[in-house]
Amino acid sequence: MAASPTPFDPTRCPLCGQANSCVLAAGGELRDCWCLQTPMDPAVLERLPAEERDRRCLCPACAAGVAGESR
Repeated sequence: MAASPTPFDPTRCPLCGQANSCVLAAGGELRDCWCLQTPMDPAVLERLPAEERDRRCLCPACAAGVAGESR
């Protein structure tokens, strides 16, 4: 019997595990989310599995591609 996949935490970045500051996950409106005003590094999005793209929210540092540089 195959184990069911572990549900992901919509408030955490899938790359670094830090809080992603997602307004939608906090019950707010998408139009108010930081991600609509912040450029995303395309290389960072490529690090997510294809099935998770457009379904998981990165944190601002990972989205900008600077998380790995500061840690």
